[in-house]
Amino acid sequence: IGLAPVMYAVNKISGHIAQMPIEIQKWNTDGTKPRVYNNTYKLLNKKPNEMMTAYQFREMLMVHCLMAGNARAYIERNSNGTPIGLIPILPYNCQTMLVGGQKWHLVTQDSGTTQDSLPVKLKKGEYYKIPDRDVLHVMNTAYNGIWGMHIIDIARDVFGLTQAGQEGAAVTVANSGRPSVIIEAPTGMFRNAKDSKEFLDGFNEAHEGIDNTGKAAMLRDGMSMSTLPVSNADAQFLQQRNFQREEIALLFGLESIMGDTSGQTYKSISERNTAYINNCLSRWFAKWTQEIESKLMPYGNLEAVFDTKKLMQGDPNSIAEYTLKLSQQGIATINELRGIHDLDPIEGGEEFAHANQGGDNNNEEETTEEPKKEDSSDEA
Repeated sequence: IGLAPVMYAVNKISGHIAQMPIEIQKWNTDGTKPRVYNNTYKLLNKKPNEMMTAYQFREMLMVHCLMAGNARAYIERNSNGTPIGLIPILPYNCQTMLVGGQKWHLVTQDSGTTQDSLPVKLKKGEYYKIPDRDVLHVMNTAYNGIWGMHIIDIARDVFGLTQAGQEGAAVTVANSGRPSVIIEAPTGMFRNAKDSKEFLDGFNEAHEGIDNTGKAAMLRDGMSMSTLPVSNADAQFLQQRNFQREEIALLFGLESIMGDTSGQTYKSISERNTAYINNCLSRWFAKWTQEIESKLMPYGNLEAVFDTKKLMQGDPNSIAEYTLKLSQQGIATINELRGIHDLDPIEGGEEFAHANQGGDNNNEEETTEEPKKEDSSDEA
């Protein structure tokens, strides 16, 4: 995670998952879906446990999922079975397995959780068995459907090459960009290997490093120096680092990482965010909401939905045009349109904005139509 592209990808995805509200909606027979503010809503959006805010909790679990393949949280329940707390379980101190056709999580209490809140006291080295129904388990890509795969194990070579590139850049800076050189000495100048080694060590000590940048070199007794014809540009060092950023972006489902200009371009920020939600975040929305509905919902007619309005907001002109189209086409009510602009609902705002306009137009057509005149000609 010390690699800049990895830190950027993890921070971006986990931060957005953490900051978006998770709405709990109730399906009614008439098709309406009012919001419900129950214990599940409070745990996910307010206070999951005594130590963390909802943002810290969700961000931490997403980091576990992205880096270790599995995010787990113990579901604390009251005597009625209602969830009253979510305790994160550290991924490196927990194992998930199938026993007798049932899914279990084995965790050590002393180092396996962020809090001392499991329902039993264990001795060092003992495991506590938690059934899957009491664990909120969000997995990364899974091969067997039981636990997620560790991204470092999957792409060890990609991270290794990126790490090597970073170390190579550090060495280049440490040497102050001095290219490799060959020093040619006259025949018989150095009688043995010890003398030549002492000379080279002294030369490198005097000229390597940032502190020695710009110092003049001196050769004597007919010695000459030539630069090796291999440089960072010849080795395509910068192009290689750009390619490594692209590979890491692909591993995390991002189309590009900051500093990489080779990806898809978009006309506006809102268009780019839409692509980011559809191509990257949507799979995480589905993983989270299905686990929440399966483990935390007391009734079958409730569903969890991520509210993406904040991320989808564009410039004021685009929002105004979007609101106008919704109003003209009769898609949203007045209060729904006001909600887009974070305005409070008003009395009578449950009507569609275009309803009165349509009625007025019909009345005008009826009143402006001229009555037919009787034909008073002699022939009639």
